[in-house]
Amino acid sequence: MTPEEREQLASQLTVITAPLPPTAPKALPAKAGEPSEETPVPSKAPTRRLALPGRWRGMRLGVFAAIICLALLGTGLAEGLAPTAFHFGGQILGLVPAPPTPTPVPAKPAADSIFQHPTISVVEVSRVLQSVNSPILPYAGDVYAYGIQYGIDPVFALAFWMKESREASDGSVAAVDHNPGYTEGLGTDTRVGRWAYWATWPEGIAGWYRYMRVFFIDGLGLTTVESILPIYAPSTENNTSGYIAFVLQKVADWRAESAADG
Repeated sequence: MTPEEREQLASQLTVITAPLPPTAPKALPAKAGEPSEETPVPSKAPTRRLALPGRWRGMRLGVFAAIICLALLGTGLAEGLAPTAFHFGGQILGLVPAPPTPTPVPAKPAADSIFQHPTISVVEVSRVLQSVNSPILPYAGDVYAYGIQYGIDPVFALAFWMKESREASDGSVAAVDHNPGYTEGLGTDTRVGRWAYWATWPEGIAGWYRYMRVFFIDGLGLTTVESILPIYAPSTENNTSGYIAFVLQKVADWRAESAADG
């Protein structure tokens, strides 16, 4: 081996046997919840208050204005400022009482309903009876009073009786039986043949009203002239449509006369 080769070999051995540079020991994994030595812990930045956007400031002003309105409504001052708007708002919030609900007006009975209060005066009752020289004239007050008692307008009693017997003045048995309307009466009424018989005029007047109330109004639920007369005066024995027209015309005439008297 030449000197040059020995020198080259020596240099190589020197490199191989040279000590390695020291290495840092490998860190053990940290326990859960503990910061690692290799991971730097971030420093806590100082908190900074953010400024509210403009729209949030506007909302705060709106809430404040609403509180002021509620206070005004509670004290009643708003009524003088804007009566309609604030009154309605107060009703919604329960601060202002709602106006009372109007009481419904009862429906007016039909013009041809016999089931109603008197539409003529007792003076008109006397005038009608007197016009035909009726034997019922001294009992005009009973005609009116029994009408009120049974809830039947006396004007219809007069109209029915006028058609049947001219208020018992036509010379028929209507005057004898005290039955101006030629009714069959109820089962408890005394009969002479087909028709009811009452011993006196007050009994006969009350009997007609009782028969109309019990049989037609309460029993059959019929209250109008058009619904009652096909049974009261059937077409097999009467001109029922003509009867209806007669009654309604008399009722209209006598109501007009009574109203004219005030």
